[in-house]
Amino acid sequence: MYSHTYTEKTAAANHYPTAVDFDLDEGQLPTAYLRDDIRVDEARHLIFATDSQLSLLQKVKTWYVDTTFNVVRRPFSQLLTVHAL
Repeated sequence: MYSHTYTEKTAAANHYPTAVDFDLDEGQLPTAYLRDDIRVDEARHLIFATDSQLSLLQKVKTWYVDTTFNVVRRPFSQLLTVHAL
């Protein structure tokens, strides 16, 4: 896992990327949380999941997919989530 002080988190929060070509510091993420970083032309898709989340998706029969545009900051425009039941 990882650990940050409040000051480090606050400083990092003040440096949001303004374009999709930013360098993603995987050291700031839980181990094996970033599954893929896909770039197609000018678009970028970051895939996040834990091992337990992927295991759950393998076991269930029904997946629900939801998208929203209101919770992400630029340069991103959409958040897609997969839910299992």
